[in-house]
Amino acid sequence: MGIPARGFYVVTQAAQWLSDKDERIALRNLAAVEVDATPVKSDLFNDARSWQRYPDGASDWVFDTSTRSTINVPELPAPTFMMALVLLSTFLLLRWKRLLAGSRPLPRIT
Repeated sequence: MGIPARGFYVVTQAAQWLSDKDERIALRNLAAVEVDATPVKSDLFNDARSWQRYPDGASDWVFDTSTRSTINVPELPAPTFMMALVLLSTFLLLRWKRLLAGSRPLPRIT
């Protein structure tokens, strides 16, 4: 079994299993032959970054913001905290304008 063209293989763990310093991850086939590997990397930030090929399918590995639900392409930036803040601010501004205009309020965020 292999990863199909344009496919993904995501490795997740419930608990931390990397020590964040000078680590390398290897992908091996059923015969234990190494078929791919990351370069040695260190995670000095211990946050939402991941090792990924950028762009997808490239030979280069980068340590960048995790893009688990999206593809890694330069034209489509990964979601960031600032993008989330802008979306939340826009929602709150629209809600405030509706309240001031006396129209029915937007549903609550829970």
